[in-house]
Amino acid sequence: HHTLALLSTIRRHQIQSAMNLRQVIEGGVLAAYAIANPELEKFVAPDQDGFLNSSQPLTRKAHRWVDDNFEAGSQSLKAKKDLINASTAHANLINSSNTFEVASDVSWVNAPFFDIEDTYFVKTDLWRIADIAVTLLDLFFGVNQDSHSIKFVDDFVPRFEELVSATQAIHAEMTSSERYKKATQLVADRRSQ
Repeated sequence: HHTLALLSTIRRHQIQSAMNLRQVIEGGVLAAYAIANPELEKFVAPDQDGFLNSSQPLTRKAHRWVDDNFEAGSQSLKAKKDLINASTAHANLINSSNTFEVASDVSWVNAPFFDIEDTYFVKTDLWRIADIAVTLLDLFFGVNQDSHSIKFVDDFVPRFEELVSATQAIHAEMTSSERYKKATQLVADRRSQ
């Protein structure tokens, strides 16, 4: 799903990318739980016919375990998922405007196959994909410190620190743009009224 989110962003399918990122986050929490709790019965339960089902109570247990043991990572992932849910993962009229343009005098309509390209949003979505990957890598590494279930490359920590620095630099660049500053100021002005 992470690769699909990347490809969807590049193809300018923002909604599809966001839905894939939700799957990345949800699967990532389960993967973190699995690193420390690899037993099959902690993830699936057989139904009356013997077929394995993922179980909502077991999924909730996994989320609760990550919340209890890795609160910072859990809260960060929840915030990212909430933002996706609030902005792009569900159909809404705001997102619909990314798929067509209408002239102010209604003399023409442009309804391309791909979303209308907005380079700033494409770059922001690419950063979000990277940021989620960094957050999950950090969570997986932290969970693995006690269980040692997976082997990380010997130079993981310095390589990871480079990824964090690069991700932070890109975020700083995005939030220093005039477009971002103008939107932030507009929000602040509206909230002060």
